[in-house]
Amino acid sequence: MSEVEPQTIYISGPISLGGSCTEEEVIAFTAIFTQWAKSLRHVGHTVINPCEVPQQDSWEAYMRYGMRAVANCDRVVALPRWEESRGARLEIFVARELGIPVTEVNDL
Repeated sequence: MSEVEPQTIYISGPISLGGSCTEEEVIAFTAIFTQWAKSLRHVGHTVINPCEVPQQDSWEAYMRYGMRAVANCDRVVALPRWEESRGARLEIFVARELGIPVTEVNDL
């Protein structure tokens, strides 16, 4: 995605897989989000990283926050294993329904 106009990008992927992840897996997923956010920011994009949003009371509250962010972004970047995450599947479904491009991170 180098040499393109800066975009607002939402990163979508698994964070906790519905609570089925160990603490170590959540830390690893969070590190992947952070790494990609840093890389995308480095080339000039504005990045919305769900691991950086204000603390929410529930999964539903996180998703409400995320849905607003997805609706206002230019592109969604999907991290590996996004298909395993109920939240990421919802984010990507909404993006596609709104005509927002979705790019798998391996295709960047």
